[in-house]
Formats: sequence, C-alpha cells, structure tokens
Amino acid sequence: MNEPFTSRLKTICENVLTLEVNTIVSDAITAEKMPPPEHAVIEVATAYRDWLCDRHARKEMWGDGEHPAASAAIFHRVREAAKNLLDEHVSSYTKLLRRVQSISD
Repeated sequence: MNEPFTSRLKTICENVLTLEVNTIVSDAITAEKMPPPEHAVIEVATAYRDWLCDRHARKEMWGDGEHPAASAAIFHRVREAAKNLLDEHVSSYTKLLRRVQSISD
C-alpha cells in the first residue's frame, strides 16, 4: 500500500531535520569522499592517541614499533588515559576529555 504524498513529505522533512553529521578534522583533508569506515576509525584512534601523547605526556599510548591501528585494545587505552586525566582534574580539557572517553567506549 502506497503512503500518501503528504505522509512521505512529512517523513522526508523529519529526516532532514534530524540529520546527524560527523566531521573528522585531519591534516590530510582533501575534497574526496571519506575513506572506508575502517580507515576513518584508524585515523580517529591515531588522532586521539597522538593528542594524549603530545599534549598530556601519555607516552604509554604507543608501544615500541606499534603501527597505527584501531582495535578494542587501542580504544580501551585511549578511554583509560582520558579517564585518568579527568581524575587528575585537567580542567582546561574537561569537555574534550569527556568526549574522547565517551567516543572510545
């Protein structure tokens, strides 16, 4: 059974108004389509790990000879580092650390 035009139009409008857009900011931004999700997740994990290592001296974020990869273990490490920094009351980055922690879950 076909939906009436007004019902379909309402659904389209609701979908447009509830559109969720996620943006990944990277040094390697191009005008190309986003890479496959598995590559995007690796970039997110690498960005979090680099930020925690560079800005917060979390040297345990990278193991010796470890290649960039995304895995449950990597995101667990990122989440724990963000949680530890929150516990240490690094107030200037509280919102960002909470976001890193929640996304890593």
